[in-house]
Amino acid sequence: MVRLAATEPLFIDVVACGGLAPARRALRVCRYAKRVVGLPALLHVSCADLSVEEVRCLLREAREAGVDNVLAERGASAPASPADGGSPTPPTSPPSPSRPPFRPRPDGFAHAAELVAFIRAYLPGDVVNARAQATPAYRAWADDGLLVLTEGTMIDYARIEADLRADCRRFKVQEIAFDQYGSNQICGNLAASGLPATIEAKRAATFTPPARDLEARVNHGKFRHDGNSLFKFAASNAVVERRTDDSILPKKESADSQNKIDPIDATLQAMASRLRGLRAHKELQMIVLGGRRA
Repeated sequence: MVRLAATEPLFIDVVACGGLAPARRALRVCRYAKRVVGLPALLHVSCADLSVEEVRCLLREAREAGVDNVLAERGASAPASPADGGSPTPPTSPPSPSRPPFRPRPDGFAHAAELVAFIRAYLPGDVVNARAQATPAYRAWADDGLLVLTEGTMIDYARIEADLRADCRRFKVQEIAFDQYGSNQICGNLAASGLPATIEAKRAATFTPPARDLEARVNHGKFRHDGNSLFKFAASNAVVERRTDDSILPKKESADSQNKIDPIDATLQAMASRLRGLRAHKELQMIVLGGRRA
């Protein structure tokens, strides 16, 4: 490792496949490379032989180890059969001479193209106590860490801003999207620091593309989240308004309803940012100077 460091590589890629034990060994190598040798390390893991819970556990361990560069791919696994304890699930991709058919684990990831939402929600503690009287799940969400509790009765924008700044130091954030309600100051503070913060009003014109994308992904099994029961609650409360111009806008069942959909709104804001990024591309031009007519 020391001899490798002498060549001054930009980073090293530590590959692991075959289950959780090899992945943890690769993680130890990454941690040693970063902490002892000073080499930027990438943990490169095949998820074909890992369950969803094992992937989640490995990511937690990587975070605790300070390894923040992770490449997780579907990979390929050996053909499974009932005789060797494997699953007889039909393959999801055709076999080839160099690659056996892939059969997803029943408790693993079925698709490499799944779009996953990870939700972090905030509420003042006094608001949680009040809402828990009508919806006891609020207390359970707080106890399970699904709700970040803040002091008092007002949203703690300073806490949210601090957490967003920490996320930007850790991840390569492409865009931070806010709706128009109460976000001018926090968005302005982040933008003034050079962070990609924007305000996007919730209206049919902006929400229709991500709402259609989300609807298509759900219908085709290509959208999953981390099992967050708060997110499930918000999804069950969303009512889709389909308009005569073919636009759609997810809403609460009524303006004064306590059945909130904020995590759904946040997800659609993030998906709208993603779609804008996919559409952005460099335009190329060819300019001819001089020359002759044919």
